Amino acid sequence: MISTFPSTHHPVTTPPAQVEQDETFPALPEPLLFPVGFSDRAWHTGALYEAYSRLVSPEGYDQFHESCFVAMLSILSLRRVRVPLGKRFYTPLMMILMAEPGTFKKTTTTDVLAQVMEAAQLDWILQSVKSTPQSLIHEMSGAVPKNYGEMNDFAQHFEKQRLAFAGQRGLVAGEFGQFVKSMMRESGPNTEFQSLLLEMDDCKAIYDTGTLSRGKEIIQKPFLSLIGCMTPTNVRILAKKDAELYGNGFWSRIAVICPPEGTGEDSPFDDVDEDIPSELINNLVAWHRRLGIPSCEVEQVYEANKKGESVPVDGKFKAVAEELPEVIVSFGVGVKEAWKQYRSAIKAIANTQLEYKDLRGNYDRLATKAMRIAALLASLENNNRVELWHWAKAQEICERWRVSLHELYRQSNTTYTPGTQVDELLLETVKLFQSEGKKPTVREMQQRIWKLKHQSAKKLMDLLKQLQRDDTIVIENIGKAVRYSLPVPKVETVEIEASFEE
Repeated sequence: MISTFPSTHHPVTTPPAQVEQDETFPALPEPLLFPVGFSDRAWHTGALYEAYSRLVSPEGYDQFHESCFVAMLSILSLRRVRVPLGKRFYTPLMMILMAEPGTFKKTTTTDVLAQVMEAAQLDWILQSVKSTPQSLIHEMSGAVPKNYGEMNDFAQHFEKQRLAFAGQRGLVAGEFGQFVKSMMRESGPNTEFQSLLLEMDDCKAIYDTGTLSRGKEIIQKPFLSLIGCMTPTNVRILAKKDAELYGNGFWSRIAVICPPEGTGEDSPFDDVDEDIPSELINNLVAWHRRLGIPSCEVEQVYEANKKGESVPVDGKFKAVAEELPEVIVSFGVGVKEAWKQYRSAIKAIANTQLEYKDLRGNYDRLATKAMRIAALLASLENNNRVELWHWAKAQEICERWRVSLHELYRQSNTTYTPGTQVDELLLETVKLFQSEGKKPTVREMQQRIWKLKHQSAKKLMDLLKQLQRDDTIVIENIGKAVRYSLPVPKVETVEIEASFEE
């Protein structure tokens, strides 16, 4: 039986996190709920961020704004915030914003995160998601660019900042669906990302790998947080019942924020010329400095020549950085007990009430995600002490994520009905035409499929453009018509490395 919180708290009112759910969603026991407004004092800087994000992206889904702020804190923490609940309990978070193209403005909303980090001059933390896993590992191992000696002072300063946190990175991926699809190809160049992302979330002391051509590469104190955007088309394949990504632990480590269908906002954009709130920027910069910034110097590499003289090696440098600092959060009254109660309740729900067995892994990691969020909020605004209101806010966010998880699973495993999953129907229609040796126009698809007949042609073209960005559809201008087809399957090539001995 779940015990109640200390008598100084009265968790009797359903918080804003709780929304109306269907019968497949097991509700959290009432004694674990907090009063409305109890968690507000944990969200001062978060409120500043949300207000600005809503101004820039008024049609963004409500939970996109708060999740982007949490993702930004996780990225900025750079493995410097530790929770005393295990040797490797740090604060990485991975999350995906999922919505149909043109709805909920997921990319516009994530752009705010990048803009805020740029304004704080902390955008050097962000890594391009277009990197191959091999290049990412190479950079995170502390490799100094060969052209370092040719850089100007500003560029060298920027590079030293990056090298001081070489093993810690953040990813903001506007087209994460395409990235995951490439990751799932067994012989593709991004396959290694599967194991890399899983191990980064575990925060092991080192991550080491090596090949014959690159040699052994070691990442010290690896840390990777990410936030990406996906469309329902991407997710339906990857999150359907019994999908591989449930079994290997990938989905359990990722929070998916998925709006209910048909709940988009209609809020035309105004010209936004307001600056990012200075208090928001100042709070983030001050936090980054409090967590500690290791110094880093870059040294020329020397080797002995045939005469035994030490000479510089062209284009070869090494970085010498201080130890990565870390702060350890402490717990206020009732926090650890609240975490235990939530953890036990979620596990009990997963074992006895959860209809979808694929989601058990996600449930198992919810309490860990919540404690990571609570630690980030407490470190940002409360001198690294987690109070019950920080935990309350973290639990509310994770409960919203739990609702989204069920929505994702429902949308990924529901057959087509009129007015929903139009992108999937478009894909099937193009397949139908292609089986007949034809490349249809939008008009021809509407004439053939009655479920598309009453859809706006502009909406259909927007959806098809998104499918093109996901490498699912090819768009061609043939004569005066725009026609659509399926891409020709790519033949993956595998680089074979070899070494030769004389």
